[in-house]
Amino acid sequence: MRPGEHPRRILLAVVGQSPQILTETVYALARSVPPADRFVPTEVQVLTTQAGAARLAERLLSPPSHVWRQLIDDHALGAIDFDETRIHLVVAADGRPLDDIRTAADNAAMADAVSERVRLLTADPDCALHVSLAGGRKTMGYYAGYALSLFGRSQDRLSHVLVDPVYEAAPDFHYPTPRRRMLRTRDGSAEVDASRAQVELAQIPYVRLRSLLPPAMLNAPRSSRRACAWTSAAADSLPTGRPSSSRRPRSPCWRCWRSAPAQASRPCAHPCATRTTHSGPPRCWGTCRPPSAS
Repeated sequence: MRPGEHPRRILLAVVGQSPQILTETVYALARSVPPADRFVPTEVQVLTTQAGAARLAERLLSPPSHVWRQLIDDHALGAIDFDETRIHLVVAADGRPLDDIRTAADNAAMADAVSERVRLLTADPDCALHVSLAGGRKTMGYYAGYALSLFGRSQDRLSHVLVDPVYEAAPDFHYPTPRRRMLRTRDGSAEVDASRAQVELAQIPYVRLRSLLPPAMLNAPRSSRRACAWTSAAADSLPTGRPSSSRRPRSPCWRCWRSAPAQASRPCAHPCATRTTHSGPPRCWGTCRPPSAS
């Protein structure tokens, strides 16, 4: 099943002082990608600071502009659940909402908040998660990407949104409009037509490490630092020195790889094997010297 076909489709974004990235990303997911890759979210969630939340509510959700509602109507996107209850504030260790990400402690709080939000959303098998790292400070985008690397599944995606710099210079630009709409640049020196803007979505591949995490790490809150340490240790303990896939890719143990193709009924003669047949690798794969196949 493609991500866009899941019954619950969530866009999770980290946002700083530029709420436009949210409308630009939603537009790009629905209109700037091939039909097979289209992903119209059923729900949007945002992680941000207290200052970012205030700016987002003012620019997108409040009258008189109602930019969010206008985006939905202009491009016939249907019902997308997004309001102030889906704006999640990053809080410090003492429970105080952060105004900005300035200190090492602030960065740790942001990392934990992003990691926990991604963990919760990826726990739902009926949900496809799309994470945008376009907004906020550089560390916010990085945390969003590595959290998805830790917890992401095959239906989850990561992206960045790209906009022509001339439109980035127009503070009232939020998405390409279906009709001509002239906007002034920030310095007032020029006007640009919002309907002619090009907004592109850059899909970012990521390494899925979820299979390395134990159930305890997937089912209960953990600090991002602990999750990273656990995953790094698990990755370091992975076997190395496997035989080249170009030689006998289906053979699961050294002796059977060197002597004959794998057959489920054939006994595995490796001295460290834990199974009676070679349906799986011996526990020492790559860590001891394999016996001769003669």
